[in-house]
Amino acid sequence: MIPRYFHPRSEKALQSLGPVAILDHLIQEGPIARDVVVGVDMAGQLGLWESAELEGELKTQLSRQELRRPPRRLRAMPLWLMEVSALEQPGKVSGLNDPVHLIGRLTGPWPPPPSGPQIYEGELSLTRGDLLGGLVDERLDALEVPDASGEEGLVLHAWLPGDREDELLSGRGSILAYPMVPAELSPLDRCNPLLCMELVCGVLDAMQED
Repeated sequence: MIPRYFHPRSEKALQSLGPVAILDHLIQEGPIARDVVVGVDMAGQLGLWESAELEGELKTQLSRQELRRPPRRLRAMPLWLMEVSALEQPGKVSGLNDPVHLIGRLTGPWPPPPSGPQIYEGELSLTRGDLLGGLVDERLDALEVPDASGEEGLVLHAWLPGDREDELLSGRGSILAYPMVPAELSPLDRCNPLLCMELVCGVLDAMQED
């Protein structure tokens, strides 16, 4: 079952083409701990791969990155991934912690069921505080990766609540979200500080107006 606060508009099976870039490295805790990487394929689709499956240049990159930032441990079984493409802020409601909506694609669950992971186009509803906290708290765990020009950059992410508190405490319903440049514009450039800054500034501007 997908996280409660994600509202899908469409669903299809994820047909992964294999990773071409790494976004994150973590230990997924559960009955069996899994050393995994979050990555994208040539079509720009988010996915999760076992670290041991990487080959060639990606394997070399991961080894170098691990020396700078060992994989963090996340208690999330299953884990959901989200590619964020836009932020919507509805009309004013009482208080500063208004609801907002992240538009994008949810993929998962990970590990996948026998039928395989799915892609859900839709939106995630959460509060301003959830979004700001999810981005800021995870800043220190951002992965350094080469950008499209070969220079080192950061891949920022947000750890977001996708379900009720009891589900989150049990390790279910959490979402790792990555603001991403559309693959058709730059399939290999995953660095996203400017995109994340736009999200933060959009929320803070709205709060300042309130």
